[in-house]
Amino acid sequence: MTALLGYGVMLCWPFFGDRLILAHDMVYAFIKAVSMSQAWAHADWIGRWTPEILRGHGYPFFSFYAPLFFYVSAFFSFFFPVIRAFNLGIILFFSLAGLTMYLFTRELWGRPGAIISAVVYLAAPYHLSNLYIRGAVGELTAYALFPVVFWSILRLSSSCDECQEQQEK
Repeated sequence: MTALLGYGVMLCWPFFGDRLILAHDMVYAFIKAVSMSQAWAHADWIGRWTPEILRGHGYPFFSFYAPLFFYVSAFFSFFFPVIRAFNLGIILFFSLAGLTMYLFTRELWGRPGAIISAVVYLAAPYHLSNLYIRGAVGELTAYALFPVVFWSILRLSSSCDECQEQQEK
């Protein structure tokens, strides 16, 4: 588990500073994170209207786009500068993706298989290109949640199998 955490830190190393990585959507995502932080500072906890977007005209961005990453980033901005809070959100969800994949696959293949699965999941080219080239923080957040969904389906199906076995008796 420690090796998996170290591997995740190694892959996220550029985000440990106080600067943004220049990816396609990273600057826009940062503007949206700042907008959510400002909404929270004004006690608008949902952040439905973002006046900073669309050249100052405003836009209901969080009504149409997944806000979980921006909520976490806004929470971190209470304790850290905004750029560091944004980067911590990226590090958190990237690391969480490896952890959730490990927990999901540990039930299927045991500990060695789970470590290999989590390492491969973190180093998948599409996952890394979303992080470093596209700057897609919404997809980065979803990568942390996919294994939880699959784990839930696995647990639900195994509990249904147990119910059928009890009914047959």
